[in-house]
Amino acid sequence: VGQNLQDHLGVVSQFACTQPITLHRSAVWWRTALAGIKYLLWGTGDASYPPTAGGAFIKSHPDKALPDMQLHYVSAAMADTHGRAGITPEHGFSSIVYGCRPESRGYLTLKSADPADAPALHPNYLSAAQDIVDLRNGFRETRRVFMQKAFDDYRGRQLKPGPEVDIDDDAQLDEWIKATAETLYHPVGTCKMGSDAMAVTNEHGQVHGLEGLRVVDASLMPTLIGGNTNAPVIMMAEKISDHILGRGFLVAENPQ
Repeated sequence: VGQNLQDHLGVVSQFACTQPITLHRSAVWWRTALAGIKYLLWGTGDASYPPTAGGAFIKSHPDKALPDMQLHYVSAAMADTHGRAGITPEHGFSSIVYGCRPESRGYLTLKSADPADAPALHPNYLSAAQDIVDLRNGFRETRRVFMQKAFDDYRGRQLKPGPEVDIDDDAQLDEWIKATAETLYHPVGTCKMGSDAMAVTNEHGQVHGLEGLRVVDASLMPTLIGGNTNAPVIMMAEKISDHILGRGFLVAENPQ
């Protein structure tokens, strides 16, 4: 329990916008309030605009068998990766990119015998050398999208990384990634299902060696999926709830 920890790690490519068309137009408090009123009354305005307006799955390198990067476009320039520090004063746009199938493995353990103590979390991000290579290439591919002609009328100076980082220099870019990368909140694997020595539960979420105890969350996943974890967790919960109710796993009568 607690071993096999995996998570998605992302970095942001960000540019200033030369036209006042991004969500910054509603960043002032009274404009934020107005956007909320418009949404509540008519379902329109910036509050109705999805925070992540676009996304894609791409390959970090042409030799990859499957897309191994996911990116999210945001019509704002966030002060940090997840906007906890707000957004920048000027108009801008961003894209966060992360490696879908990291090789790095961490672990979670108890800090002490006191149940009130927070656990000790050791994600070991980028401990596998290939992960930093893939994230570096994925970042460059994301920036290549922003350098396309379609962005010419909107793309201002590059904000992230700043001019102090030579993005063509692997060592400099790697150091910036290590300093700024943040979790995408997709931790899995610490109670993996299966029958091997590392497995904590069986395929029904029942903990090996214990009666009446199940795990039903993302920690059941033996490995990370190549995308967001929410929908697969709902699927696992539905399947395990069917098993608890004695329904078993339903099989289509006409699979064709």
